[in-house]
Amino acid sequence: MSPNRVAVDQQQKSSRAGARRQLWCESLLSVRSSRGAAPELVACVNARLQELQAELTHANAQVWAQAEAADAWLNKVGSPAEAAAWLQQDPLLRLGRQLCRHLPEDLAGVKLINLMGSNGTKAVAAALMGAAMTCVDISPSNAQYGQQLAAAAGVEVAFVVSDVLQLHPNEHHGQYDIVLLELGVLHYFVDLLPLMAKVEQLLAPGGRLLLREFHPVSTKLISSKGKKHKVAGHYFSQDLVDSQVAYSKYNTNSSSSSSSSSDSTAAGRVRLRQWTLGEVVSSVAAARLVLQVLEEEPGVKLADAGLPKLFTLVAQKPAGDLLGSSR
Repeated sequence: MSPNRVAVDQQQKSSRAGARRQLWCESLLSVRSSRGAAPELVACVNARLQELQAELTHANAQVWAQAEAADAWLNKVGSPAEAAAWLQQDPLLRLGRQLCRHLPEDLAGVKLINLMGSNGTKAVAAALMGAAMTCVDISPSNAQYGQQLAAAAGVEVAFVVSDVLQLHPNEHHGQYDIVLLELGVLHYFVDLLPLMAKVEQLLAPGGRLLLREFHPVSTKLISSKGKKHKVAGHYFSQDLVDSQVAYSKYNTNSSSSSSSSSDSTAAGRVRLRQWTLGEVVSSVAAARLVLQVLEEEPGVKLADAGLPKLFTLVAQKPAGDLLGSSR
């Protein structure tokens, strides 16, 4: 089966009511990347991908705007005051040692923006270490919790409620030393090129992207239960996957999240596009970011030690852009 094909269900004209057939079509991403593709065709594909992204972002944002999202953080990390005390005990540990390996030892004055930063836990931890922090998330309740968390921790974090693709150029472009994307964010995009282009725009010359994500072998291919692992997925699938929203696991009453209702918003469910590692790396390269590090990590459980569960990618915006603009 070609990784560049997608299945489309079509209503079939038949005497049997409801009969359907499945057609195989070339994917939009494959059409766009085809050698010799007409510029008009590429423009049409990009326009359709933008429409799909807008639809997906709107639907997923509605799920994150539900009251259950705010309740989830109270259940996971406690009140903002309780979470602040927890972060202050060891901000480096809370930020994560794997991330900190790729950050400057001294974060004082480093301008860092955390895209899709959720409730601000990572942003506040970095601010406690001296970083000048901006945190962007589409959920107003996430930002509200994060603002209260930063105040309780005694640090300043600029919270921006926005779709990351819609960040205002005059306020953010070329402003940051580090762009942080972390755990469970890439799957909210039907096209990674606009995201990575935005990352490149946000970075100052010489600035770096720091991306840490779930490894696609574990999210797309392998199904695990205890010590048992089996190949249950399709690594090259480009389909959108219906899934419980991430915060549902922290809600004490998750019956609505496990509903089989087709109304994904009411059921607390989101639609996700899971990416291969090759697609991620290629999108970074397409944004003219220079790959510096790609590390794959095993699971922390003994039963998962032989499987890739996470990966960390570091890429830099060439400092030559600054030299070129001054000539």
